Amino acid sequence: SFSLNQISDRFPSEGFEARVAFWRAVFTQYGKQDVLLHDKNDLRLIYDVVRFTRGTGPGKSETRRQWRILRIRKKQLAAAMDSLRIRGLDSKKMDKTQQRILTVIQSAELEPSPLLFKKLRNNIHTQRGIKEKFQKGIIRSGIYLREMENTFDRHGLPKELALLPHVESSFNFASRSRRGAAGIWQFMRRTARAYNLRVNRSIDQRLDPLAATDAAARYLKDSYRKLGNWPLAITSYNHGQTGIARAKRRHGSNLLTIISKYQSRSFKYASKNFYVEFLAAVEVSKNYRTYWGPL
Repeated sequence: SFSLNQISDRFPSEGFEARVAFWRAVFTQYGKQDVLLHDKNDLRLIYDVVRFTRGTGPGKSETRRQWRILRIRKKQLAAAMDSLRIRGLDSKKMDKTQQRILTVIQSAELEPSPLLFKKLRNNIHTQRGIKEKFQKGIIRSGIYLREMENTFDRHGLPKELALLPHVESSFNFASRSRRGAAGIWQFMRRTARAYNLRVNRSIDQRLDPLAATDAAARYLKDSYRKLGNWPLAITSYNHGQTGIARAKRRHGSNLLTIISKYQSRSFKYASKNFYVEFLAAVEVSKNYRTYWGPL
């Protein structure tokens, strides 16, 4: 079986273990009907998993219903933390939610305190599982992956970078985001044109998996040259080269330090987790038979 230690010289995972484990579970253990309620900064803290049964109504109305339930559950968790902060840790007065919160915190070897509860109650986040989506991405990747790896090899780059679309698009060449990104590499129009992809009324080469892969290889090569290591270069694919260069100037080249210290309105959950999602995607995709057998 494949281990991330095999590529640690290029893609270090030390210090990211808890984050990688979280995303491995999101990719393989939890499906689209499962939503994790967890701390957005410390991914060891998973307070609850809300499991929905498949809705029978229209898609939008079912989505709204689920988000109403999740908002209520988040408020319940925050109220439970407020109660623990104010009333203390008397086990006789705790309800099941408070007991669960305390168990999760202690299992992460954190010391419960009013200050900790005050901080955690503002960090409650939801993450939906994508087990089915990731599995489909593994199947789709078989169409393109060998040629994509050859493209990265021609550019003198690690072949594992060809697995980044598992994070971006699940290898769906027709994927489009609300912000206007498109293709398996989710290029914005401006960036695509900067890397010589044709995007006009007649043609959109962002939707060509192999042309877009060549552009992505050149983008990542530029990022690595400017930023100096792969954790930063890969994070820049989500946050932008300029933003990560600014973070590096302020806090140095260690991504763990940047995640813990860098303050920016745009450097949030998605950017902080982009590199570890890549690590988890590499591990899962190379060990997919362990999770799903032959595909």
